[in-house]
Amino acid sequence: MLFPTGTRARTGTPGTPLRLFLGGSMSGSDWVRFVFDLYVTSGLPLASCCVLALQPTDSEKLSMPATSMHRADEKSEYSRLHSQDESRDSRDELVDDDVAETPRSPMLRTRWHQAVFVLLLLSLSANFILTAIVAFKTRTPACLVAMPGVKIPYTPAPVKWANKKLDPDHRFMGQPRLEMDQAWHEILEGTLIRFSDEELALANHSTSVKFADGPGSVGGLGVSHSLHCLKRMKQYLHKDYYYGQEEQDWDELFAHVDHCLESIRQYIVCKADVNVFTLVWTAHSRTKPSTHVPQQHACVDWEPLQEWMIARAARGDQMVGPPDSLYENGVVGEPTVD
Repeated sequence: MLFPTGTRARTGTPGTPLRLFLGGSMSGSDWVRFVFDLYVTSGLPLASCCVLALQPTDSEKLSMPATSMHRADEKSEYSRLHSQDESRDSRDELVDDDVAETPRSPMLRTRWHQAVFVLLLLSLSANFILTAIVAFKTRTPACLVAMPGVKIPYTPAPVKWANKKLDPDHRFMGQPRLEMDQAWHEILEGTLIRFSDEELALANHSTSVKFADGPGSVGGLGVSHSLHCLKRMKQYLHKDYYYGQEEQDWDELFAHVDHCLESIRQYIVCKADVNVFTLVWTAHSRTKPSTHVPQQHACVDWEPLQEWMIARAARGDQMVGPPDSLYENGVVGEPTVD
């Protein structure tokens, strides 16, 4: 059991915090410090530490009755020092001396200490319960919990989380049209962004294509790669609309789309959505039920993230080209991400 520095009983032997506190020789601040030290070193909840601090030691259990008997013997011996024929005044004076030696104030002080201790215990218990409730209600999503031996990748992006219901966005659905192309253009803004050398080092990347107009390098976030792949797959579904009769290297285009499919498959498995879905019958699902996700998802708040990306946006023509440049006026279109 831990003891605050300097806590000793009147006999010179170490005393437990409870006896010292209730006896008045330990201040309230010393008691609070003792409970806090016990909480930190033991790892127990605060309420448990208070209860642990209350437990007397075996030596105390044996010494308490002996002390009481010792005091009783002292009183008997003290009484025998006075003769039987002392006057009433002498006896009255003796009684007055006893009262002076054992005033009522220690009793009142002890009760006050007990009341303070009870209030402290109730306060610490309430604090522990409220902390547990808040921690449960604001618990970190499973995708954010760091496990022993698992390194969470560094990102300079200011990630915020929000609960959202995943409803279809019809701008990205249906047949190709101007509205769909505009939606894809907007969601891919900030695909290329500028990083400092320190940020790349923290992200475990030694090099990237350099920024031509100043220090730093050009790169992007994984979400942009996934969105780029989805756009390519959507365009591949409508080859006639997006590629027309122009001469294309269809083998290369197929390889790009195949890469995108595999990349998204790996991403889905890596970020495995563990939200529970249910099955429901609808007017459009008479042969097999439809899936329904009753609870909201824990999602990255996309709007502030993309605002940060756009503020750091870099254009293709701002990148330093290879020694033997394969293009003259910058990169045309989106970079190929392997």
